[in-house]
Amino acid sequence: MGWSALLKDEYIKAVNDIASGAFVSIYLVGGHLRDFVMQADTKFDTKLESSPAYLDYDFAVKTPKQNGAIEFARLISEKLNGVFVLLDEKNDTARVVLNSDTASPVNIDFAACVGGGIESDVMRRDYSVNALAWDPLDPDNLIDKVQAMKDIENRLIRALSQANLIDDPLRILRAYRFSAALSFSIDKTTQDWLAQHAQLLSIVAGERISTELFALFSHSNTFIHLQAMANNKVLDAVFPELAATRVVTANAYHHLALLDHSLEAVRQMEFYYDRASIQLKESCNQIIGHKLTRLAVTKMATLLHDIGKPATWEITPEGRHTFYAHDSLGAKMSDETAARLKWSKSVSRFINRLIKWHLRPGALFHSGEPTQKAVNRFYRQVGTDVPELILLAYGDLGATRGQGLVDEARARLENRFDDLLSGYFLYIEEQARTPRFLTGADVMELLQIAPGPVVGELLEALDEAQTLKIINSRKEAERFAKEHFFKQSQ
Repeated sequence: MGWSALLKDEYIKAVNDIASGAFVSIYLVGGHLRDFVMQADTKFDTKLESSPAYLDYDFAVKTPKQNGAIEFARLISEKLNGVFVLLDEKNDTARVVLNSDTASPVNIDFAACVGGGIESDVMRRDYSVNALAWDPLDPDNLIDKVQAMKDIENRLIRALSQANLIDDPLRILRAYRFSAALSFSIDKTTQDWLAQHAQLLSIVAGERISTELFALFSHSNTFIHLQAMANNKVLDAVFPELAATRVVTANAYHHLALLDHSLEAVRQMEFYYDRASIQLKESCNQIIGHKLTRLAVTKMATLLHDIGKPATWEITPEGRHTFYAHDSLGAKMSDETAARLKWSKSVSRFINRLIKWHLRPGALFHSGEPTQKAVNRFYRQVGTDVPELILLAYGDLGATRGQGLVDEARARLENRFDDLLSGYFLYIEEQARTPRFLTGADVMELLQIAPGPVVGELLEALDEAQTLKIINSRKEAERFAKEHFFKQSQ
């Protein structure tokens, strides 16, 4: 098959035209070329799970100049009105970002050929599926020195060498991410190497690890790949917090040991998400960080939701396993994880909240049916995180199948979660239709008080009274505020 159709791509054509004028040799390499090959050649019968909301190109640059790839990237940024980003001066790599002010930016990376030529360059890459190269001066042919096409046809992730993994241990995580994105298997020898060198991940910068992890969590069936990482102790290397959960055994309520429970919770939440309502999916698909959905971050919170259990584990004389305050300890531990892995504030706070509150949906029903007042208070306190919190609760419940929680009780609790979730969306609609009778400014003027916690408490009490139809007008709201304030002042 000829591959000259690549020249029809506007960005490849533009880069090639500039390279020709500058007498620079370039080669298209990496993921964009791999994905083009997989989608263009029907014999591979391979479909990508999803396409990114942005375009990514990688070019190897053959140049005798020191920092020649960086110099060429600067030229591209000038000619195409892009943003130049220096990635690594030592290794002569840079990026040009086009359309950077849009929701779909274009990233074009340039790196000097390792060893000076494309043949030696591809041999230094991580996996065979990423080691194809294409020369726009020979557009009808692919450069395949490592049997990449055969591995693509066999749906296989194969490392080119142990040395390449050791050279950049982040590539260990990339194996699982590519496996998820391409629906490929990891070959046996590569799996052995991943397990053998997993501890090298401890020297990799936290932000690089997080980028790979959240990319993995952005795909479906994350559980399968997390399980593979756990089997190879890769998960332990990334999360010492999870390594500690291996010691916590099964008990009356949990049919699985704690690490297996945490993994199964991810599988169960993914299962529930697949059949969830449109409203829940709309919430989960909102962006919380750079190209990162609330769903991907909820998977992380689900994986880590019980990290506080090992330190709080006790067995009573009667043989009952207890984990008092593991939710609050786990939330605190997640902050330490966030600092180590360089999560953004929005992501770390979201995960902290979900872990801290993960018992609350079930706790609402511990003493029978909660009052509407209690349910509304739950909605107000948890706020916009309600859908994701209940999704985590579904996962946790589905992974809890010990004899202490019979099937009938579990099914009843799942139905209560259904009601809680559907009720939340009705609650939000009602709140949107019914504006407050009094604002914070109104309350401060009415009672002649300064800003402070009292104002927030009054507004919450007013919201609750308005939702329950205890007050139905501004006049009634003013009377309620005065009476509430007087009682609280006694």
